[in-house]
Amino acid sequence: MDSREVALTQGKLFDYLDSPLHGKVRGEQSIMDFPLFSLAKRPQMEAMTYEMDGVKIEIKPSSSGIATMWDKEVLIYVLSLMVQHIGRTGGEVQNVFTFNAHDFFRATGVGRPSKRDYDRFIEALGRLQGTQIRTNIKTGTVGTKGFFSWFAEAQATTRETASGVDQLMPVRVQLCDWLVRAVSRDSRIYDYHNDYFRLGPIERRLL
Repeated sequence: MDSREVALTQGKLFDYLDSPLHGKVRGEQSIMDFPLFSLAKRPQMEAMTYEMDGVKIEIKPSSSGIATMWDKEVLIYVLSLMVQHIGRTGGEVQNVFTFNAHDFFRATGVGRPSKRDYDRFIEALGRLQGTQIRTNIKTGTVGTKGFFSWFAEAQATTRETASGVDQLMPVRVQLCDWLVRAVSRDSRIYDYHNDYFRLGPIERRLL
């Protein structure tokens, strides 16, 4: 490979940050129970709407489409970090998290992530930040009238090494207030079995 060819590698990132997740992968109930993510492998550029039994959801795509069921894995991982932090600190709420992409892959069963895995991970961050959601589902007894994104902020930065390879640095994300309230006030949390991450999108949605 040419030394100037762009590639993503974790390098010695464990020198910067140990794995922040210890224990089970956990996620908020509403994002599991309602159709908030696209099932399509190709970018879905059409808006999604859902209305049933008084629940209303409207989802608008970013320039790269609506966040997918695969992208949801990243969101579940970050929610797990939040649940763990609350349990470890006795209730302290935090909405900004920093972690290595390799930690995410380990938690979701990707033993030897490829360059394509890292590319898809970065694409997922963009869709999770860019997708716009509006819903009447309340979290922590508080409703949100306007649109929000899953990640209020998502930063995936790289550093060029001496050999000309782009090295992916620890990722920093900020959860939206809607999810923060859901986890910190409602405490409606599911534990995810490791086999969940081996299912296809339809099977995941039917669970």
